[in-house]
Amino acid sequence: MDLKQQIKAGAIVPLALEFKAADGRVSKVKAIAGFTPPSQ
Repeated sequence: MDLKQQIKAGAIVPLALEFKAADGRVSKVKAIAGFTPPSQ
């Protein structure tokens, strides 16, 4: 994953995922992910 900068805890980040099936079909998914610090 190429990031322009490090993702900080609490940040909301848009994601664009692309999946390619064995038959060549491509599916694209857009999502938003929230990042929280790991629990210790």
